[in-house]
Amino acid sequence: MNPLHLQYDKTLEDAAIKKIKNCASSLNSDVGANFWSKDVTATNNIGEDGIEKAVASWWKSFENKGFGDDRKNKKSVISAANIAFDGATKVGCAIDVGAACLKLGKLYIMCMYDKSPAVDDVIYEAGNKACAKCASTGTTPVCSPLGGLCVAAS
Repeated sequence: MNPLHLQYDKTLEDAAIKKIKNCASSLNSDVGANFWSKDVTATNNIGEDGIEKAVASWWKSFENKGFGDDRKNKKSVISAANIAFDGATKVGCAIDVGAACLKLGKLYIMCMYDKSPAVDDVIYEAGNKACAKCASTGTTPVCSPLGGLCVAAS
């Protein structure tokens, strides 16, 4: 596995804001975008814990099912695959608690990725050593020993 450290991207954030701003009921996680919603009221507003709960929810499919020996993206793990995809370099997220969402009693969170694996694509290349191929990625040749991720050289 040779994951890259994701850079936050304002353009992807803006795209996520645009998708969730009207609080459409038809949104869901898909290739390239993770979506989460929660019913909220004045007494159970989850506030800042929302993003943590959303990411935990997206990763839960991997915890429950795993990616399998072939490491291929399946509809049942699509949210986790978006997070783990070794081809992604950027992420942008949006949280909407605007008037439209509050009228519905909803909190919406969406994260979008610059690249994501299509269904049946390999999510990540198997490897035995963290950062083993950082130099071959071209754009991120330095290994971060703390996280075992390839990061942009400074």
